[in-house]
Amino acid sequence: MLSQLKIPGTHNSGSYELTRNLSEIIYGNIKFLWNLSANTAPANGQLPFNNDKISVGRILLDYIMDTVLRISISQSRTIRQQLDDGIRFFDLRIYYDSDGNFYIQHALRGPKLNDVLAQIRNFLDTHSTSGEVIFLSISHTNFATDPQVLPATVATIIQNYLKPYLYMPAKSLGIKNFDFQSLKDTTLSSITTTTHLRRTSPKVIVLNTDNSDEYYYNDTVVNTRGFADSGRWGINSNGVNSVQELIELESQGLKKNIKPMYQISWIQTPQIVDIIQNVISHLSGNSPTILLKQMAAETNSMLQQFLTNHTTNTFNLVTMDWYNVSSTINPINVIIGLN
Repeated sequence: MLSQLKIPGTHNSGSYELTRNLSEIIYGNIKFLWNLSANTAPANGQLPFNNDKISVGRILLDYIMDTVLRISISQSRTIRQQLDDGIRFFDLRIYYDSDGNFYIQHALRGPKLNDVLAQIRNFLDTHSTSGEVIFLSISHTNFATDPQVLPATVATIIQNYLKPYLYMPAKSLGIKNFDFQSLKDTTLSSITTTTHLRRTSPKVIVLNTDNSDEYYYNDTVVNTRGFADSGRWGINSNGVNSVQELIELESQGLKKNIKPMYQISWIQTPQIVDIIQNVISHLSGNSPTILLKQMAAETNSMLQQFLTNHTTNTFNLVTMDWYNVSSTINPINVIIGLN
């Protein structure tokens, strides 16, 4: 049953190919980035503001964007490589750009949606008889700018790439807030086996976890809150930068959990102090550090012990940053080994 699966997943799955271009999703805590300009600051004693833009010059702007890039990359492996490594849940933060394309973003613009879906289709075609399920979670979108056309366009793009492999729970069609927990007793074989053909194939379940009243998908994508979690992001949307605090909060969530479909968010988030220290270290002549990679090395190395301490608690999904970085056992092997 789906509720019995242990699934390795990635956080900000498409951030392996981030560019230095800002996306068109403006995050509140770094809103100032979208106001920066490469124009030279005025030399007449005036403040460097012009029409809400802050002129910092090309050299400083490039350095700032390099710094943003170093703190935004959550993964180093492509989607296809992640699939090959065993990842079966993907956090895809899609946005519509004014250039007419859909991209993945993490503050910065990442790969095109088409490229990500092409990688997934290639993997599915290569493993066309496997009886496994892959989850794609869509969130952090800007579709409310055109709540009718943009979701429908994304659904069409997904269909064009993945149609033979898509699975849509019958009762979720046209529902704005589908009860994802109702899938708990659904068996893998009922999803992946075509009865009249007696053939097994992999299936993809696409989730719209933005759960927005402003837009939803009529088909192809399940509109749902998805896996339950600890709720720690609702308490502090900036996350934590201490592995001990992470362990404490995720432990509390697991102990309180009564949902059969549950997610552990096994990630740390750089805070302002971490970013300042990173910049100072670099300006002092040290090699630049990719913050999320540095944090993930510590976090992922603690995963096996954390799961060992919670064998009686219910969970199905573990999402990670830089899952391929750990000083102990491969965290994917730890998760898969629990099945």
